Amino acid sequence: ALAAAGLAAPLACPLSASAHAADGAACPSATAQAAAFTAFADELLTRKNPRAAYEHFAEAGLVQHNPPFGADRASTVAQWETMTSKPAARFEILAIGMEGDTGVLKFHGKLDPDRPGAEVVQRDRFACGRIVEEWGEMRLDAR
Repeated sequence: ALAAAGLAAPLACPLSASAHAADGAACPSATAQAAAFTAFADELLTRKNPRAAYEHFAEAGLVQHNPPFGADRASTVAQWETMTSKPAARFEILAIGMEGDTGVLKFHGKLDPDRPGAEVVQRDRFACGRIVEEWGEMRLDAR
């Protein structure tokens, strides 16, 4: 997924977003950031590998604003691992893009074929090429 997004490595910079800001180092371009967000979504929803997605693309100090996912990166990964480990779990990316420094991902998720799924809009704010905050809104299917 990274190669397809034009990235040689998962934003191979060893510095955190705050370290970049502190030392004035160049941050990834808007194009590279958009490619990273697409690779993140692919790793999370298509490959169903939340640990890799969040470890490669999100700051360790990620702030999660979606209560079911806890408040930080570790709790977010744990919740996603619970969902993606279900054998029947399916996620379909409907739209993806950037609005300034925020990636917007719209997808449909279904954890069990016999239960309704949900349409989700997830917003991930980037700072210097890394996800630092996340919000999500969910609307359950009527079926």
